[in-house]
Amino acid sequence: GSRFLPGGRPERTPLLRGIFSRSFPFFWTMLTGVRCTEVTNGFRAYKSSLLRDPRVDVWQAWLDGYELEYYLHYKALTLHYKFTERPVTKTYSQYGKRGYSHISPMRDWWQIVGPMFLLRLGVKH
Repeated sequence: GSRFLPGGRPERTPLLRGIFSRSFPFFWTMLTGVRCTEVTNGFRAYKSSLLRDPRVDVWQAWLDGYELEYYLHYKALTLHYKFTERPVTKTYSQYGKRGYSHISPMRDWWQIVGPMFLLRLGVKH
């Protein structure tokens, strides 16, 4: 799902999250070679065949948090699984208050950004 396609909308997105959500797809596209308008939105669906693919190993110890989400997306794109984005709306109803998300930018940034670099550089598989 993408908030940035026609018909999708980001509503009341906190400032830093909005900046990251808009800029991250640029780097993701550069490293995967697949154009994405949204990477941080968790509205995704994958065929079960992705999990049965021997090139995909979700049981690696380093995939114990948000890394798994980005690992699967990276693998689906770079292994050329069929991919499409659809417009979605995400509304942050508690903007300006703690608790609008379980993700903490200071604590979780590497879990979100790291897989892209580790996989691209061949440090992880």
